[in-house]
Formats: sequence, structure tokens, C-alpha cells
Amino acid sequence: MCSSDLVSLGYDDGNPDNLDQAMPDLDAAGFRGTFYLHLERGDVRARTADWRAAHARGHEIGNHTWYHNARTDLYGVRHGWVTKPLEEYTQADMTAEINRAGDWLDEHIGRDPDRSFTYPCGHLTLGVPPSRAAYAAAVATRDRKSTRLNSSHLVISYAVFCLK
Repeated sequence: MCSSDLVSLGYDDGNPDNLDQAMPDLDAAGFRGTFYLHLERGDVRARTADWRAAHARGHEIGNHTWYHNARTDLYGVRHGWVTKPLEEYTQADMTAEINRAGDWLDEHIGRDPDRSFTYPCGHLTLGVPPSRAAYAAAVATRDRKSTRLNSSHLVISYAVFCLK
């Protein structure tokens, strides 16, 4: 760990500006960030080579599930990106989705024993009634595949870099 001041920067969803604007700025300053990819999006997967190169330069490419689904009962509306509301998920559903994303990241971006996880939309529960334990257990199952998913940070899990 660094002996100087720490700052944590993370970027969710793999938006194009992450690669085109944020990452060049971080690189120019000698900083690294964590980028959590919404892997169902074709525009994210279309830039696999760019994400792989970012990982090779020291940026973390984190697990953010495959579908990036959310609870619709919290919004009162079902947003267009939600393919299945989290209230309809079981622990097994989320375990499979997290593993699918993790396997893709390992295969296409590169293995990272310290890869972390962040919950899409900050939603920490599955099913009805809402179960925080079911989501946490789904996240923890990835540990069995030697990838650290950092559920201890709950909503936000970002890479840390040192300030000089």
C-alpha cells in the first residue's frame, strides 16, 4: 500500500468516453483507475482490444455483471436496459451472471487475481422480499474461481493509486 495520500477513481458501465477521454487523462497523469464494464452492451465488447490494452497498462477492468440489471421497484419504472428486474433474480441467476462476466473478462481482457466487483446501480438485493445475503453470496462464489470480488465495498469498489 502507498505511504502517501490515496485517491480512488472508478468508472461504471464502459461508456466510450471512459476510453476516449478519462483514460488518456489518467494515463497522462500517471494514474490508474478501475473501469466496470456492462458486458451485454455491444459497444463495450466492440472495443475489447482497447480494454485489454488498458488492463495491460495497469488499469483494473472490473466485474459489473453481464446484464447490469436493476431493481424496478426502487425506480417505479422499468428502464430500457433492464432485461430482468433484480426482484425476479435468484441467487443462482446472479451467480451465473457474475461468473459469465468474470469468465469473459478473464478470456478477453486478461486474468486478474485482484479483479473487483461493483453492484450495478448500487442495488444490493435480489428477489422478493429483498435479500442482501443472496446477492452477497452470489458475489462471493466468484472467489472459488480465484477472482476477488470485493463485496466489502458494497456499492463502490475502486482501484486506489498514490498521489506523488
